[in-house]
Amino acid sequence: MQNFKLNDAMANFLTLEDSAKLYDVTMSLWKEYNKVLDLNVCQLKYENLIQDLQTTVTPLLSFLDLEWDDNLLNYQQTALSRGKIYTPSFNQVTQELYTQANGRWRNYQKQMAGISSWLDPWVDYFNYTETP
Repeated sequence: MQNFKLNDAMANFLTLEDSAKLYDVTMSLWKEYNKVLDLNVCQLKYENLIQDLQTTVTPLLSFLDLEWDDNLLNYQQTALSRGKIYTPSFNQVTQELYTQANGRWRNYQKQMAGISSWLDPWVDYFNYTETP
């Protein structure tokens, strides 16, 4: 959905199968590193974040030993005050939380049927209730 220039990294996203394989390999590596290195991490779900920012971020702040600050809800103004933003999602940073992508995978269920073997284990691992 993004128009990226082809480079070594983006070459992994030329097909859904390649993308799913890369995701599986990357998450498998993450899972192993997390286990072997006994990493102290705090995971949160994008879907929870866009539904209820404060409730989702509060445990993260606690994990980071930070206090809640009402300016966290004012992220749009913070982004605007920075000037130019150099990311593909620059125009979204100053908007309300972007909820349009939530569940977008459902539009592509037919196309994704062939890659479920790489994604289904992660649906289970991250405790998602619906399979892409």
